[in-house]
Amino acid sequence: MNLICPAGPYLLLILLILLILLILLILLILLILLILLTLPPDKRIMPSLTSPVESDVPTQADPPTATQLYNDNRKLPQDLPHLTDVPDRLLGLSNYDTWSFLIETALESADIPQLIQPSIAHPPPSDPSYPLWRRTSLLVKNWLVRQLEPRFLSRVIRFTIIHTNTTNPQPQPQTPTSTTTSAPLFADTMYTIIRRVALDQTPGLQALRCEITYLNCIFLDREQFASARDFIAAFRDAVHLTNRLHCTVTAYCAALLLLRALRPDLQGLVDVQIEEFDREDAPRGYSFGRFDSLCDFLSLRLLVEGGEGIPVDTVGVDDLDDLEGEGDGGGDTERDEDGDGDE
Repeated sequence: MNLICPAGPYLLLILLILLILLILLILLILLILLILLTLPPDKRIMPSLTSPVESDVPTQADPPTATQLYNDNRKLPQDLPHLTDVPDRLLGLSNYDTWSFLIETALESADIPQLIQPSIAHPPPSDPSYPLWRRTSLLVKNWLVRQLEPRFLSRVIRFTIIHTNTTNPQPQPQTPTSTTTSAPLFADTMYTIIRRVALDQTPGLQALRCEITYLNCIFLDREQFASARDFIAAFRDAVHLTNRLHCTVTAYCAALLLLRALRPDLQGLVDVQIEEFDREDAPRGYSFGRFDSLCDFLSLRLLVEGGEGIPVDTVGVDDLDDLEGEGDGGGDTERDEDGDGDE
């Protein structure tokens, strides 16, 4: 008699049930992974399988390392850096490559090369560390200025004034007590200006030279000069240089700019002169000879009022006609700035 139970069908049934349970478990795991992958990164309960650990990825709550406060995630030190002078001061194009290499090397050694890179944003004033960045950037700017040869520095100062007037034009004060302040130039802006001035004479930058000369003419500021007569001489030279470069400033516009700049020095006389310019045909008939005569007349008037011993009443507006004869060579022939005979 065979006493062995036929267990074969039961074993197959158990194996089938286990297989079904395994498949269900795999499907459940896949479903959970699918749900996790569809959630936003900040709501996941586990790290992404295809990205770095979340703590290594900057988020909106992390420091803004894209600003000049940071160099490769290293924040500016609290103590201001000590920067030594470079061996040779910048003369111009002749030694710019060597000078710029030494400057950038010095800043890299101090771990602050980002401060002269205008492509990296400034931190916003609302940033708690903004005062730290501001102090450090201004320190680097002043250090850069000390690395310039005096004659080259004078060119940079002139360009800086033009840059300030064109990017941050200041409104005229409405009252004698009102004051205006402009934002300071930081290290990256100063480094860019130095580079542009140094490369001014490089072939291919004629457009830049014309732009600088033209802006220097129309934005020349009376307050830059110790006396009004010095301003007149500088403005006259700037007008003629601009026209020699074919960046024309008409004689009529030059005269108006000159008179308005001198209004604080010669209030009554300027008002009378501007009335003479307020005619329909005045722009067409005004020559560079008359502009030069106006410069001579105003300079003489300022000399008289400066106490040179000549009574002021002996020099009047009518004397301008006599000066015009000298400036025009006896007639009203206009100075030909560009040599082509055009008015």
